Amino acid sequence: MRKSIEAPQNRITQGSIFSCVKSPYTKGQVCYGISITARCDTARNFKAPSLTFLPVVTMEEWIWHDALPRCVAAQKKSAESGLRQHLIKKDGSSIVLDVYGIEAGFSAADPKDKGATKQKEIYREAEDAEQVGLHKWSDLPPSIIKSLNAEAEKLIKGGLQNYHFIDSVEPSFGAEKKPQGCGFVVILRDIRAISRELALQLPNGIDSEMISEIQNTDPTAFQLSIGEDNFCIPTGELRSPFIEQLMQNFSLLFGRVGVSDVPKTYVTEISKLFAGKE
Repeated sequence: MRKSIEAPQNRITQGSIFSCVKSPYTKGQVCYGISITARCDTARNFKAPSLTFLPVVTMEEWIWHDALPRCVAAQKKSAESGLRQHLIKKDGSSIVLDVYGIEAGFSAADPKDKGATKQKEIYREAEDAEQVGLHKWSDLPPSIIKSLNAEAEKLIKGGLQNYHFIDSVEPSFGAEKKPQGCGFVVILRDIRAISRELALQLPNGIDSEMISEIQNTDPTAFQLSIGEDNFCIPTGELRSPFIEQLMQNFSLLFGRVGVSDVPKTYVTEISKLFAGKE
């Protein structure tokens, strides 16, 4: 197991992870937050006017609330595209599908065509997935499970631009060789912030009584959700070079420079070069 998380220190810095952040998925639920404010702005009495952070959810929550809807939509779209091609081949037009919808399209398809039957099967499995109860993993159709596994693997390997995988939100102690749980996902596009004053309270912890008082004067306190049975406090720090990797992915997502495309004439000239033309 990678030792990517170290124990929190008496500070808040880039990579600090803390609890009791409002979930981006479910009202009333909480997740974690990870600070992305520059180290130089958090040093020496915290010079920054606010603490910028990103929500961190469990892999299970990310799969169910984020990856699952996208996989279902993609599977429906794929089935519809396959049906459209079948109708065009059969009737010369897909107007039935365009005007009357997917069910009419399936009715107009040749029932003896295995391809059309397969597309209907795929579409029905996507519909079934939408009806599965929360976190009823074993009830998901096989085709959707396959897609979700592919999405999770792509995420872990760094292939999904909007998300970043981290092993845990707290350090592991001892000689554990196996990961604890399925890991966590940082939502890169969900940028949030709390005030400097509130951030300075984090190292010592914030309870429900404190947050009730702070909410009266600090509008950024709504980013936290602290009940009587939980406590907002740092749980760990993402170590170097893992924090630099996260910040690199975050910067690549938002640091793109908009310039016009290179003219295609350059490609044409290169083709002439290989063809021996001047």
